[in-house]
Amino acid sequence: MKEDIVKKYVRDLDGLEKEVKLFKQRFLNLPEEPDWDYLLPCYHESVIFFFSVIYKYLVFEELPIFSGGKGLDAWIEYEGNVMDVEFEVLSSDFPNHHTDEEKEKCKMIVCWKDNSRKKHEFWKHIDVFELRHFWERANQNAEMRE
Repeated sequence: MKEDIVKKYVRDLDGLEKEVKLFKQRFLNLPEEPDWDYLLPCYHESVIFFFSVIYKYLVFEELPIFSGGKGLDAWIEYEGNVMDVEFEVLSSDFPNHHTDEEKEKCKMIVCWKDNSRKKHEFWKHIDVFELRHFWERANQNAEMRE
């Protein structure tokens, strides 16, 4: 994930990394760092759950408001404006099930993994917020501190 996206949306990176590390210890109880591609969340709801784990460290003032299954997944307030947000396991899934109008309205994709190698024109205005980045980063930074 691009560092400018991290700086744009993350308010407390140190706190976020500590939260992820604590989450991994308490809930995943993994003896060593896993292959995150192998443990890829396979459900849309898992991405929403992982987003909720780190939400308090982000710049958003309120929780997302979910659309209930029609169109894009949610709206979230950012710097006084309402942003349309989509949650995906893989960022490349986004164009497969959205209309051109929805692609134009979407401002952020929250995904587990950004694998959108073929960047279409509509990607230029969409920020891709990759959650896996923080899981990997938390482990790398913990190793550097030891």
